[in-house]
Amino acid sequence: MSIELPDFLRWTSFNGLRTRVRAPLAAPFAKRVEYREIELSTEELLQTRGIDVDADDIEVLQDGTLGYKGRRVLVYIRDVNVMGNREHMPRYHFAFCATLSKMHQNERGERYVVATRDTGLFEVNVIGSTVQPKDVRLNVCQNCLVHITWNGFGYHQAKETRVEQVKGFTLVDFFEKYPRDLLSMKPKYTSDDAPINTYPQGWENISSTVRRLRGYRCESCSLDLSAHPRYLHVHHRNGQKNDNRDNNLVALCIGCHAQEPLHAHIRHLPDALEFRRLYGTRE
Repeated sequence: MSIELPDFLRWTSFNGLRTRVRAPLAAPFAKRVEYREIELSTEELLQTRGIDVDADDIEVLQDGTLGYKGRRVLVYIRDVNVMGNREHMPRYHFAFCATLSKMHQNERGERYVVATRDTGLFEVNVIGSTVQPKDVRLNVCQNCLVHITWNGFGYHQAKETRVEQVKGFTLVDFFEKYPRDLLSMKPKYTSDDAPINTYPQGWENISSTVRRLRGYRCESCSLDLSAHPRYLHVHHRNGQKNDNRDNNLVALCIGCHAQEPLHAHIRHLPDALEFRRLYGTRE
């Protein structure tokens, strides 16, 4: 059997008596609950919604990929504007490719977000009449694939072949080859046995052979330089001039070579000026 207690606050005589003796109302019997915002760690944020960063916070690693606070990361644009009822989704990047280099030169790096999620899904803000955050499957940047020659990827290939390789690219495979955790990677060399970063003996022969095997064609913009091979350079992807493994060497025209990180000085060379007169700018 339940008993319903009377509501004393509705009794005029009770409230009058309470007022005369200056007795305050009792605090509610319900337990007060305080809510605290859950703070996610850097690792959890990278694996979920990503972290907004300044361009200066992103490190370009020796192999050309991107790092942030000891982690190898992906970079993308979170805010997507709706134009004519259509959403133009960005690509995500894993390397300091020609696209990122140009964005950096145009001072648009502040628009980027870093993440380490390997599902292919990225949180974007679709901006129309309202802002709608949602997870979207983005495609990889083709310039990034070119930058590290992922499975031989290059603009010398037919468009259909490149499209198929983009579809087949997975971040699980990428992070297996390029691990996220940079701090746990043991350096290949110590200060005692690290080789000097300079071209080895016979570099001219190596360079000539690479250009010939690549058909005297730029592996970035596909420009055929068989008539002027001196305008085709051989670039070391990881910046190590003593690392002449085939997958570390890429044939680039002077214009594309000048867009590589720390290679802007190339555009001022006499050959570069002559190249632009013959072929125009490649930037």
